[in-house]
Amino acid sequence: MRTPKFLMSFIAMFLFAGASVFAQGETEITSDELEKFASALGNIQTVNQTAQEEMMTAVESADMNIERFNELSQAQQDPNAKVEASPDEMEKFNSASQKVQKVQQDAQDKMQTNIEKAGLTVDRYQEIAAVVQNDPEMQKKLQELMQG
Repeated sequence: MRTPKFLMSFIAMFLFAGASVFAQGETEITSDELEKFASALGNIQTVNQTAQEEMMTAVESADMNIERFNELSQAQQDPNAKVEASPDEMEKFNSASQKVQKVQQDAQDKMQTNIEKAGLTVDRYQEIAAVVQNDPEMQKKLQELMQG
C-alpha cells in the first residue's frame, strides 16, 4: 500500500523545520556530533515507520479509505476546495483525524526524546540536518556511519 503524502510530510516538517534558516550559513559539525545525529536519525526513522503504520491503522479502523481520508484532509486545509461528504463520512473522518493527530503528537514527542537522548538539542539536530541535506560529502559520511 502506498503511504499518502500527508503521512510522510509531517515527519519531514519536524525534522527539517527551520532548516532553511541554517542552509545559508557555514555550520561546523564535529565527528562526535555527526555520530550523535546518525544515532538519533536511526531511532527517528523507526519512530516514523511505526507512526505511519499507526496512522494508516487509525484511518482504516474508522472505516475510511486512506485516499479518501487524504482527500478530505487536504480539502479542510484549502478553503477553495469543494469536496462533498455525508455526515456519516465526516464523523468517520473526524474520528480518524483525532487519532492521527494523537499519533503525530506522540511521534514528535518520541523524536524529540530520541534527539535529546543522543546528546543533541532539537535546534542543533535541525542545524546538522540542514547541513547534511545540502552537503553531499556530509551525506556520504552520514551514510557510512549509519551502515557501519
